Amino acid sequence: MTEQKVEQTLETSVHSTEQRDISLERIAWTTIGYGLAGSFFPDAYLVAPVTAVAGFGLSVYDELKRKGMNLVLPAAGILVGGLIGSAFDIDSNKYLPHVLVYGGATLGGALGMLKSFISRERSEERDHSTCV
Repeated sequence: MTEQKVEQTLETSVHSTEQRDISLERIAWTTIGYGLAGSFFPDAYLVAPVTAVAGFGLSVYDELKRKGMNLVLPAAGILVGGLIGSAFDIDSNKYLPHVLVYGGATLGGALGMLKSFISRERSEERDHSTCV
């Protein structure tokens, strides 16, 4: 009887470990990709580590919560927003240099994240509606 309980406990442990398996490769590539996106900005020595940490945090959250979000959209938003912001940037502000570049990148990243959340919610709704 005790042997059977131990066997069931081990089996349950193995199944829970399999279910929690996260993709370290995806986390690494997302971190590198976000770091590279940040390296295109002025003061890249400050921005690249910040965007790399943001990519790491987003990918770890996504893997742990099993959301399956497209994390390319926020990175693309950061790049496009920064590019648009740089078109209007005035470098004469000595207190906040490149403020429009960083503001555009922040806004673009936020819009990309919003798009990623919305597309994920829609796909979950479709999954739930087909199961019923």
